Formats: sequence, C-alpha cells, structure tokens
Amino acid sequence: MPPQRPKRGVKWYLRIVLAVAGLSVVVGGLVLNNDSEDAKKLAVGDCLYNKGTANDPDVIQVDCSDSKATHKVLKKADGASLPSLTCQNVTGTTATLTWKETGESFTLCLGSNK
Repeated sequence: MPPQRPKRGVKWYLRIVLAVAGLSVVVGGLVLNNDSEDAKKLAVGDCLYNKGTANDPDVIQVDCSDSKATHKVLKKADGASLPSLTCQNVTGTTATLTWKETGESFTLCLGSNK
C-alpha cells in the first residue's frame, strides 16, 4: 500500500498566500491613485515610464522603442484587488500597478522592457 499524502491544512494555504504576498513586495508593486490619465489608457503591449517613485508613481505612456520605457504591460485585469494573485501566473511579471479611483479599478501586470 502506498504511503498516504499528508493533509494540507489551513496553515499550509496561509503560507502560500503569504509567500505570494511577499513575492509581490519583492517584485515591486506600484500603487497608483493619482490623476495620471496615461495609466487609464494603457493596454496589453503598451510601454510606460515611471517618472515618480515606487511609492508615489507618475506613469507616462511611451513608445516601447523609447529609451525611457522601463516596463511593458503584460496583462490588464479590471477590478483586480489583489495584484499579487492577479499577476502570479503571468510569465515575466516584474512589477504590478493598481489603479484605484471611485467606481473604477484595475491592475496591470508589468514586465521589463529592457
């Protein structure tokens, strides 16, 4: 008789969630809640430049051939509230950007454009 697989309790799943959340912090999550209209226009395949900081981003849409283009949008998920979960299966994700405004929110999964 083969050995039984161990039961996976709540603690095991909590560790997974915490690991994913920790990874998103390491990856570098950008939280955007200012009036940058460029962020709203971004779509999959577009590139951007953050002239602000990780804590206070100021995102500008730029051509992907522009030397300032630091990230490329890999996925856009409307209404996403947990960026780490939204982008965990998107290959190449190096950062996330979440837009939150009254009645509107989305998360962008971003990859390096370099």
